[in-house]
Amino acid sequence: LVSYSLFFTDFVGQAVFGIYNNNNENFTLKKLFILGGNPKLDPEHPLRLLYNDGVRFGSWGMSIYSISCSIYSFNIQTLNNYFGIKRVYIGSQLIYAIGMILMGYLHHRIAVIILSAVAGILYSTLFTIPYLLISKYYRSNIFNQLNTHGQIRGIGTDVAVVSSMVFLAQLFLSLTMGTFIHLAGSTIIVTIVASILSICGAISATQILYPD
Repeated sequence: LVSYSLFFTDFVGQAVFGIYNNNNENFTLKKLFILGGNPKLDPEHPLRLLYNDGVRFGSWGMSIYSISCSIYSFNIQTLNNYFGIKRVYIGSQLIYAIGMILMGYLHHRIAVIILSAVAGILYSTLFTIPYLLISKYYRSNIFNQLNTHGQIRGIGTDVAVVSSMVFLAQLFLSLTMGTFIHLAGSTIIVTIVASILSICGAISATQILYPD
């Protein structure tokens, strides 16, 4: 999710907006991509202008992401009651992983708008369910049962630990994503990394304790 949030508009500017082979008159989501927008060129260069258009267009995708997050957040408790917290938590991460792979493969404007909704689903999930689980742990007295050192454990500390993971993820990706893009030669790697990390998150989520 952090990959999407930090590098999405750059991905759109360089991998979605560009010069395509339009010899095929039939409509298709997958066209031959020749050159992408380039933020390193002069301000008036056509590819630089395409990049700027892509960044602006990416903002529409971010708005879909926000709307999706709001709608999903409003209904997530109903989904938890119907499917169970574990299925919702893992399923949301898998849906996001599939959406990012499709976005990177198609790198089409329509796909960017539609598939941005999956980022909103995951954002709502990651900023809801972990805190819901913490509250359930305290309500079930799980931490007190496991604490054998006589230390007082507060819910605020655990909430802070969970929240800090976002900043660690931002730091890690900020330090490494540039290298990934350089090695891959395309910002499409942003969606691939996002998908891989989401799958890893889904696997990790299978090992979490889910109180009834």
